[in-house]
Amino acid sequence: MNTTIIAPLIKLIKNAGVEYAFIGAGSRSTALIQEIDHQGIKVNPFFDERAVAFIALGYTKISQKPSLIVTTSGSAVSNLYPAITEAANSYYPLIVLTADRPRRLQLTSANQTINQTKKFNNVIAEIHVPESCDQNNRFMDQVNDALLRQNTFGGVIHINCPLEDPVAFPYNPENNRLQQLPKINSNSQNELLSIQIINKINAAKSGLLCIGQTEPFVNASDIQNVIKFFNWPTVVDVTHHSAKQLPNVAQSADDAAVILDQCEPDLIIYIGGPWVSKKMAQYIEQQSTQVIHISKSYRPVVPLPQGTSRISLNALCGCQPLPSSILDINQLNQITKNRIANDCESEFSQIRNVFLDLPQVDCFIANSQPIRYVDQLCLPNVRDLFCNRGASGIDGNIATIAGLCMIETSVPIIGIVGDLAALYDLNAFICLKQARRPFIIIILNNGGGGIFEKLPIARTYEKFDSHFKLKHQQKLVPILKGMGIECHQVTKLNSLNIKKTSKVIEILV
Repeated sequence: MNTTIIAPLIKLIKNAGVEYAFIGAGSRSTALIQEIDHQGIKVNPFFDERAVAFIALGYTKISQKPSLIVTTSGSAVSNLYPAITEAANSYYPLIVLTADRPRRLQLTSANQTINQTKKFNNVIAEIHVPESCDQNNRFMDQVNDALLRQNTFGGVIHINCPLEDPVAFPYNPENNRLQQLPKINSNSQNELLSIQIINKINAAKSGLLCIGQTEPFVNASDIQNVIKFFNWPTVVDVTHHSAKQLPNVAQSADDAAVILDQCEPDLIIYIGGPWVSKKMAQYIEQQSTQVIHISKSYRPVVPLPQGTSRISLNALCGCQPLPSSILDINQLNQITKNRIANDCESEFSQIRNVFLDLPQVDCFIANSQPIRYVDQLCLPNVRDLFCNRGASGIDGNIATIAGLCMIETSVPIIGIVGDLAALYDLNAFICLKQARRPFIIIILNNGGGGIFEKLPIARTYEKFDSHFKLKHQQKLVPILKGMGIECHQVTKLNSLNIKKTSKVIEILV
């Protein structure tokens, strides 16, 4: 068994900026956990590996640092897949160490043995710890190359660790001396826009700026600098909520897409990847021949004939764009405000009420209806908005909020989730007891997946409630009180009073 590689491996990972290891505790991973603790990386264990991975994702979102995830072998590994899928599709840096059986026992019926090769098909690197010491240098080079790539483009690294029985072969960190290691450096290069793109931007008379979800290493200040520099009419995804306060930015991407259908831009600069607004994705597809797509890692939301320019946003500010008046943003935003003022839809009004008279807060918005409602709003008191839009699933929302609560701050975080998302992630509510910041989680309980009621099948399929909406009468407050969590049940929320005590509020809508 090659245990000589464990210490230098953990040291290299620590050098990459990892401060926290999130552990799904299990016997076969004991050597990894011992060395992680020995080298001063903080250990955060939990019994649910699926929740562990989403907690790590939440911590990475708030800390902007890579997180380490460790599990034992067997089905524990499979439980990481939802969070890895989310992180991989939104380019958050996770490093995953999965314990495995030694190679002689792989492809046998030995206990807790599954095939971990190509277990995750969306990682930027899958690397296997060698069983022979003479392969250590090659292995370390592979890990270093993967960390360099992650540092530049984001994404998930999977390192598979075949280990012997920890009872028969106990691990002692003191017996493993560290070797000299290469440093993790950025692969920064001078980036220049092509002359062709510069000429197109400088010649555009009716230009439009569209900013979808961007990679986590793109700073919000860089986004806002580009918006201010171009001074073009701009549409942003909800993930850039703070940019909506700028004077030339549309409040609602949906409303902007409808009005833009009547316009003919001669150039669209599209930055980033996905959109919450399906209408904006459709609009970009309709105008695909006019689009310049700019992103380091994201593919465009639809196929584009001109491909992608993988340059930084700072390179855009070397252009000299002409003024553009393709869209009257003030008039558009007034249309949005009038529509929202007349909208009496219960859940939408509840979400608006959550943010009345609040101090500065962060928020996490779940998928399905909550994120689509917030996409229509401009909330000046929201500092940072978080969501899991990489794969847009409802799993792991509470665990992600728990991860967002791991860094101590007086700024509260408001989480808004649906009832199905909360039920799906019940285990993770336990982790909120370790929160280091004030939080309030709002559960909108409409008795199932209300978003599916917008489908035509809701009016034609007699088993719609049971097969699609998953209609139920489950209330969460009794369950959460049994976990020792402060929670309240209401039918209407006019405003939210933030106090030092953290709690969960279930709204029956």
